[in-house]
Amino acid sequence: MDQLAQLFPTPDRFLKRQNDVRQNVAYRLATVATKATTLSPIENA
Repeated sequence: MDQLAQLFPTPDRFLKRQNDVRQNVAYRLATVATKATTLSPIENA
């Protein structure tokens, strides 16, 4: 099992990367949402 872990060390890194991407996307969506609510409809259009 240790040998397999050495041969394939990627799952943990891949999961962490996936998690980072999700957090980044969520952050961007939240930023866009707050901008959309703070802007006036004319600026938003």
